[in-house]
Amino acid sequence: MDRETGKTVYQVGLCLMAGTSADVVTVSVPGEPSGVNIGVPVQVRDLVATPWENEGRHGVAFRASEIRPLTAPAGKGA
Repeated sequence: MDRETGKTVYQVGLCLMAGTSADVVTVSVPGEPSGVNIGVPVQVRDLVATPWENEGRHGVAFRASEIRPLTAPAGKGA
């Protein structure tokens, strides 16, 4: 439960791609993302990366205020 909004926090797996490499990261977001499907480019709003360490383990936790489908600018159709 998100403390600020009271919404359920969802864990969304995002594939980050650069050149020939890709990685999947999990991003926490309050509220269920609408219109986000596998393979659809997305816009991530207010992304924050927080490093963590616990009992010798470490990593980075990602959180965003919103994840939504990326839409093409008007007039930029295929």
